[in-house]
Amino acid sequence: MVSRLTTQQIVKFANDRKRGVDGKPGAGGYTIEMDVSKLGTVMRHMASLLDLVLPDAIAVARPTLHHLLIEEKKPRKPLVAAVIFRATSEQKIQMAADRLDDDVQELARLVDAQLPPLVLEPLP
Repeated sequence: MVSRLTTQQIVKFANDRKRGVDGKPGAGGYTIEMDVSKLGTVMRHMASLLDLVLPDAIAVARPTLHHLLIEEKKPRKPLVAAVIFRATSEQKIQMAADRLDDDVQELARLVDAQLPPLVLEPLP
């Protein structure tokens, strides 16, 4: 069945996901793209594991899917670089300090997770 997967079937799946079926709400373009991408990944891995040669139906369908899903773009959030560029020197220093503090806390958490518990025993 996978060897006969067509662009039309993949597009129908995407349209059903976009509209929503069986009382489920529709999904956005990004979610649909992730679903289709995961389907392609599973197909490639299974073909490799089972030593099968399957057509790459997802790659063939992608231009059509892109055309159908491109209409729905979410408004972009400002890039972090743009926010930092507009920040004052004091704000930049505070952002760097906050980031450094987060990095130090994460490093401490990783070190603590890898070290055995410290047991203090009285000296003889």
